[in-house]
Amino acid sequence: MGIFILVACIILNTYIGVVFKLFEKFGISNTQAIAVNYWICVITGIIFSGVNPLAASYTSDAFFPWALFNGFAYFIIFVFIAYSTIKNGVATTQVANKLSLVIPVILLVTLYNEPISILKIAGIICALVAVVFTSYSGGQKGSNNYLFPAIIFLGSGMLDFISSYVQRSFLTTEPKANAYLITCFGIAAICSTLYLIYFIIKGKEKLQLKNIIGGVLLGLPNYFSIYTLLKALDSKVLKPTALIPVNNIGVVLLSTLVAILFFTEKVNKQKLIGIGLAIVAIALIIMGD
Repeated sequence: MGIFILVACIILNTYIGVVFKLFEKFGISNTQAIAVNYWICVITGIIFSGVNPLAASYTSDAFFPWALFNGFAYFIIFVFIAYSTIKNGVATTQVANKLSLVIPVILLVTLYNEPISILKIAGIICALVAVVFTSYSGGQKGSNNYLFPAIIFLGSGMLDFISSYVQRSFLTTEPKANAYLITCFGIAAICSTLYLIYFIIKGKEKLQLKNIIGGVLLGLPNYFSIYTLLKALDSKVLKPTALIPVNNIGVVLLSTLVAILFFTEKVNKQKLIGIGLAIVAIALIIMGD
């Protein structure tokens, strides 16, 4: 069952990437769509689970401060990704975001003494190289200010590690897991809404129906993309040091294939090498686990 949950997680995260590509194609505002998306995640979580995250039993639980922190962190990472895309370009930002898979592995091995085999190390190295080959196209102009990509790299990696830490330490029941997720998305929704209001006041954003529809299309699967990640970690189908890299590189691989098949993205030698390395990486990490 755990492997199916992991596959669902990869598909859902790939879908989110496809939606962002469609946002660009149809001129949908990321700022508006993401604000709406987080509120849809909150509504989806409450309807799906029937959990009230503000109930006293949850707000006093040990996971609650982590949920508040993670919700704010989700929003901050989004802001840095937006700014980095403008300053450094899409490719550099994507590479920084996806290479972050190495951080939770290092922290899990260091802090929890999780065993890591030669095969798994080789697989992670393959995954890192695959990310660069599939994401970076070359010839892209951008500034040499790599502060934003560095923050994205560290922030995304830490969020993956914190998800694993919270799941294994505090989310002992299904209602707790849902209350944690709804709280995370609720904080992100409040922050992103305030951010949107600021831009509306500045005259840089104007509410449009297409942006709200985009947010709904993004929000419905977004809740379950995180939910399935927590369930995959809970299933123990793979150790976290294997599951997080397999999930990330699986998203990279599937996203690249979707871009080639449906978005007429160029297939060059570099991308083919990246796809091959991604497949090898997944095989090595699973065998090494």
